[in-house]
Amino acid sequence: MKKIALVLALLVPVFSVLAAPAAKADSVADFYCTAPASSADCSGTVLTSGSNYSTTGLTMIMDQGPAAFLNQHFLLVFDTAAGTASLTDGSTVISGTIDSFNASSFGSTVGLSFNTFWSLPAGDFQTYFGNSAGTGQTFVISLTSGGIATSGDATITAVPEPASLALFGTGLLGMAGFLRRRLIS
Repeated sequence: MKKIALVLALLVPVFSVLAAPAAKADSVADFYCTAPASSADCSGTVLTSGSNYSTTGLTMIMDQGPAAFLNQHFLLVFDTAAGTASLTDGSTVISGTIDSFNASSFGSTVGLSFNTFWSLPAGDFQTYFGNSAGTGQTFVISLTSGGIATSGDATITAVPEPASLALFGTGLLGMAGFLRRRLIS
């Protein structure tokens, strides 16, 4: 009887990890623009104020992500001074917080890169990612000296869901309690 209880106590953490709803770590949403491929791609200007960069809109196309949004135009808005970013197609808004930012000059071109934590909207995006948050190297934007974007790429990947860790921890606590009880008696 004790052996069966011990085996069950050891299997609880394994089953708790298997039963946990996991984020789809292989899910990626990708947005891009390349000028002058079409007049809509990369339209918008990035403004510079000292070491801060911002835009009121840079048009990008989603080429990977939830099926309902594929090949749609999204407007990228960001402000490095405020640490905010968003992607919207007019009705769906993906908002984010810029964690880190880097600007590099290559001759007359400036390259901007951002790491951003994204809050994913309910519905198709959360279903696609299996989560309500995403992160990633979200923008790599090349600018001319006039602030015109010549290319851009934004990628969002799922943030691992903490529920699986919580279930695993609960299983370990249960196993520890069982073993403690067994050793005391």
